Amino acid sequence: ILNGATGPVRVEGVFSIAKLSTDVVAQGAALYWDSANSRLTVTSAGNTYAGYATAAAGNGTTTVNIKLNA
Repeated sequence: ILNGATGPVRVEGVFSIAKLSTDVVAQGAALYWDSANSRLTVTSAGNTYAGYATAAAGNGTTTVNIKLNA
């Protein structure tokens, strides 16, 4: 959606979003948005809570499934 324009968005559900590839994420783990790198991480310090992992995602995996702000 262009800046200043309107359009459809989805804010509920499970999404596959980029994560820090070296993070090992357990199912149910809290995930935080790292705005400096535009990805999710398990590191809370300096980052914003985003939701929880709905599935595990290991080292080397570049995405994680997240339930937003649950």
